[in-house]
Amino acid sequence: MLKLSVYLKTSNFYLYIIKNLYFKSSRFLIVTTILLSINVNAQDEIGEDFEDIVWVYHAYGDLRNWGSNYGLITGSSTSKTCCSYMYYRNTFNNPQNAWVIGFVFAVEDNVIEAHSLSNGQSSFWPGGPPMDWMPVKESAQEHFNPKSGYSSFLGTPYVASSDIPSTWPLKDGEPYWPGRMKPGSSDADKYNELAPFSASDRDIFYAFDDRNNVGKDPLGLRVEVMSYDYGAAFAAGIIFYDYLIINTSDKDIKDGYAGWYAKLGMGFSDNLDYYLGSLDSDQDGEVDVIYSYDPKFYDPKGWNTNTRNFGMKMVKSPLSPDGEELGMTDFHVFKVDDQDIGPKTDEGMWPIISSNPDDPDIEGDPSFYFHGDNVRIDDTDWIPETYEDGAMFGFFMMSGPFDLAAGDSTRISVGFVLSPDNETLKNDVNLMQEMADNDFLGPSPPPAPAVTGVASDGKVTLYWDNGAETDPNFEGYRVFRKYGSSIFHLNKWGKEILNLKGDVVGHIPLAQYDKINNIKGSDPFDPYINLGSDTGLKHSFVDTNVTNGLPYVYAVTSYSGPLLEKELSSLESPIGSRGGFGNTAYVVPFQEAIGVIDGSSSEDTLFPVVDLQQYPDDSYYIKVNSILPNLFTGHEYEVTFTDTVFFFEDTLYEQGFSLFDVDSGEFLVENMMITDESGDNTPIAGGVRLDFYGRDAQGTDAMWVYGSTVKDGADFPYWHARAFGPAGDDFYEITITEDTRSVEASSGYGSSTYQIPLRIMNATTGEDLSSNMFVVDMIGKFTDDDDKYGGSSGSWDLLPGGANWNPILSTGTTTYEKDADKILVKNAEGKNLLLIYTVHPPDGTPPSIGDKFYVGPTNPFPRGQSFRFSTIKSIVDPDLVKSELDQVRVVPNPYLASAAWDIGRATRKLAFVNLPPECTIDIFNVAGEHVYQIDHKGVRSLGTRITPGAGRGFTYTRETKGVHEWEMINKNQLEVASGMYIYVVTTPSGYQTTGKFAVIR
Repeated sequence: MLKLSVYLKTSNFYLYIIKNLYFKSSRFLIVTTILLSINVNAQDEIGEDFEDIVWVYHAYGDLRNWGSNYGLITGSSTSKTCCSYMYYRNTFNNPQNAWVIGFVFAVEDNVIEAHSLSNGQSSFWPGGPPMDWMPVKESAQEHFNPKSGYSSFLGTPYVASSDIPSTWPLKDGEPYWPGRMKPGSSDADKYNELAPFSASDRDIFYAFDDRNNVGKDPLGLRVEVMSYDYGAAFAAGIIFYDYLIINTSDKDIKDGYAGWYAKLGMGFSDNLDYYLGSLDSDQDGEVDVIYSYDPKFYDPKGWNTNTRNFGMKMVKSPLSPDGEELGMTDFHVFKVDDQDIGPKTDEGMWPIISSNPDDPDIEGDPSFYFHGDNVRIDDTDWIPETYEDGAMFGFFMMSGPFDLAAGDSTRISVGFVLSPDNETLKNDVNLMQEMADNDFLGPSPPPAPAVTGVASDGKVTLYWDNGAETDPNFEGYRVFRKYGSSIFHLNKWGKEILNLKGDVVGHIPLAQYDKINNIKGSDPFDPYINLGSDTGLKHSFVDTNVTNGLPYVYAVTSYSGPLLEKELSSLESPIGSRGGFGNTAYVVPFQEAIGVIDGSSSEDTLFPVVDLQQYPDDSYYIKVNSILPNLFTGHEYEVTFTDTVFFFEDTLYEQGFSLFDVDSGEFLVENMMITDESGDNTPIAGGVRLDFYGRDAQGTDAMWVYGSTVKDGADFPYWHARAFGPAGDDFYEITITEDTRSVEASSGYGSSTYQIPLRIMNATTGEDLSSNMFVVDMIGKFTDDDDKYGGSSGSWDLLPGGANWNPILSTGTTTYEKDADKILVKNAEGKNLLLIYTVHPPDGTPPSIGDKFYVGPTNPFPRGQSFRFSTIKSIVDPDLVKSELDQVRVVPNPYLASAAWDIGRATRKLAFVNLPPECTIDIFNVAGEHVYQIDHKGVRSLGTRITPGAGRGFTYTRETKGVHEWEMINKNQLEVASGMYIYVVTTPSGYQTTGKFAVIR
């Protein structure tokens, strides 16, 4: 084999290999052999640590980044991570990119970095000197995560990426997130593969240390890196790198500097000249942004991208002794060429990093590195004045000096932004700093919904939850579909939306549902975004344009309205790519099995169980939708109502429902939202979805809670109540107690004190209002009318016709609202809340100790109401199987090699249809020789979790599938020959049917 140096004479060699890999598939085997040879040779040169060098890849936004995990953001110089760039998304194959960006930590004459390896000579590639920074030992996922295997096209695993759980390490056999999490995250979130902890569309974590510091003693540094990548339009040009620098040694580090070396070659490969500029983005008088741009508008591809401004800002920095961030304290720029990086020794780099032009170790004339009057921050005005056509430049961006005590740590972060022009760059940099100050969080789209897919014969039905609607800016949903095949030309989320440059900026959805709020049409800040047409929200979708046997993947996204105050376009949750399966469902429609009698509900429409006499004329009911009869258990269920709804992380004070399995004694769901205006928002539970049709929720409910012993009289309620304005929408409970409390008469109703066995609570706030009761005793006001108002002042009881019953009510000349005794309840400010009419008619039945009276806003369903229903399990009827067995067929028949569904080797198959749930299929040739046996079990696994451990993203199918596909492979694993074949289908009960089919190749 030729030596590595013979292969790698130019820096474009690996790009050539990649182009061959992508575009010249006939050379794939040869190219792969070359790559493997390089890898083996490289490992021999660098040693076992090389095994831990893996890819860092950001690709959600317009700014993209192939990097590595040993200190270089770009310019990675090992064969495992070669050709690493930061580039505009359409320009990778003609590298308009940032060539080299590397992390640097320095003390006097000891500069720990990785970029000096990239000097264009033989040491540019493995085989030269090793790097100062190396990945933390055994940090590659393949070493400690046996589930890993999400690989780049060079066969190298990625570092831990939030949206790709297969890259996470394992703890006790479960994948967990090893990196930092956004504020508010819990330890449990580390195990949630939907990554609720992530600040961006892809958070990345990796670590490296200085154990390999070449020619110098290591300082004992461990650097833990988080990087962030955004797909949302407002931040699509931004990537952050956040470094936690830890001094793991037992020695303090004095006067250290941290920062980056950069060589921002933004021109094309045959025109690498550019300018460097600087900005004071926050107008505080100090330069804080360095940016590059191409002055000559060289654009051979017609992309109109090479004049873009590529900016770099230190957005977080170590602290000074007084606790303030140091910021960018030192910046020095110098001319280089495409094979050079500037000073290469620690002694030569240190004077530039520490801004000491008098250091005798400086390489060359100090004027080469120091420009302008400020010895620490270079002026960049000299660049366009000196180099009219531009040039290539390297620079150090540093922060220091600072001390780092043994065991202590510090943070430093950098943001990169790609902007179309200088003015936009200023605005983008300010947004970038705002996001960094907010823990790298920006305006975010609503959370993606959890999707359930139900496949059946020629139909797929999707259901999704309404969690996205917790976002105050939520606007609607979009439904997308692609084929489940890996064939690239079938694997798109719908017709592409192209901008004027021909870039793909979106896909046309299969369906779209949005709020009715007049936010519709084109987004005012992005004409390629359709905000909807005021359709109203839905949480289900039926697709009948499907073919049985073909796999489909559906995604449901949520999106916001435009953020007018920030002048930002609508934001959409990820469509479900790159491992984010929480909002997707993988389904295969199929013919159902013969002989199956589907399970059912005992009732399709449920009516109240409880006779609540206060509301005899109300009409309210529940519809039972049998979605997944295969889940029916034959149990009885009870539906009850709650005063609160658990709406994801929020508690809403509105009526909800719970579904209780009476037979198992367990709740299937609790405190869930009842049907809203969408008509389909309730969850699937126990195989059913309930639709609630309640009363018009106007006015006030006042009623005894179910289970109370109270009975109203024929003409009068035992109690009634009204709520005053200050009561608001709160709920109140009045409980009959064994103990009494002293309660004074209300103003104007005498001066007596009463012993009242009541406790009054604001059930919404938990406030006890019992001390705020006052008795409105009519005899206390009309002391001489004891024939009209019974009892005596100061007497109070719960008895029918007792001390509270006023005989005037039986004359029919007045109303209980006017002349019944009452309890007045006030708030802490003395304002009236409730007036409770304690009528106590002689023909009523009194309450018992513990009974509760409820006062609050009218709910769709009366408090205390309940409904019951049961389910009947699905069964397989052997007699029905026998009678329908002759319906078994083979499709296509004959099978032709050019069949429409014969896309590739993996899809060369025919199907047996109209099968029973379980059977064996024996296949013979015409000579009677046994070719193959199929053991058909059409019982699908239920509740298949696409993302294990996530708790969201389920795909369901019907239980009994009546189709079985056969790839026409015989029992010797060889393709069957053309000819006629005979099949025999046998059921577990011994029933048989036969048929024949032909294969024509």
